[in-house]
Amino acid sequence: MKLDIANAVTLYAPAAVSMVMLAWAGWHYIKGTLTVGTLKKLLWFFAAFLVVLAAAKIIVQYYAYKTDPFGKLFLPPYQSLDWFTYSMWKNHIAPVLFAAIAGILTYGAARGANRFFKRELFVEYDTYILLLAALIVSWPNYVVYCGIVALLTVLILVWKGVKQKNFSDPVVITGALLAGIPLALLLGNAATSYFVLWKLTI
Repeated sequence: MKLDIANAVTLYAPAAVSMVMLAWAGWHYIKGTLTVGTLKKLLWFFAAFLVVLAAAKIIVQYYAYKTDPFGKLFLPPYQSLDWFTYSMWKNHIAPVLFAAIAGILTYGAARGANRFFKRELFVEYDTYILLLAALIVSWPNYVVYCGIVALLTVLILVWKGVKQKNFSDPVVITGALLAGIPLALLLGNAATSYFVLWKLTI
């Protein structure tokens, strides 16, 4: 019973925490009170949460194997410790780590684009939203997220251009960056399966 509860918590906690954080950030964005400091705090909190969650998932998986007659066959001495370690790495650590790396790269690319074009293509807190999105949607869903954001950005540019009859004005894409997160969570698993994006990882 306790193991079932632990499994349920580790399964649903990421989505619950992500939605609360996203709703909170979205609310502050709509009110115009979203700040870099706020996003940094969310980033550190969620990064720490993911580390604890990964450890909890590994512990729960270990005890699930240990307490099951068939599951024991996946643990030493029936199975090598290397197999268990690799399995935990692939399922619980690698997706988060790869997403964090991808988020850091896109964060750097966004800031680099601002310097290269000598204009603020990405406002400062946009770069931190990219990092936060990477941790929330994980890998390889982050690839889908970037595609969704690109599509939403084009739609925003076209809509504002037609409305204002001016396609040269810069457009803040914070709304697209935030809206892309729940869309990637909803569509990511199906999309990554269809396009075989898991090949982008181990």
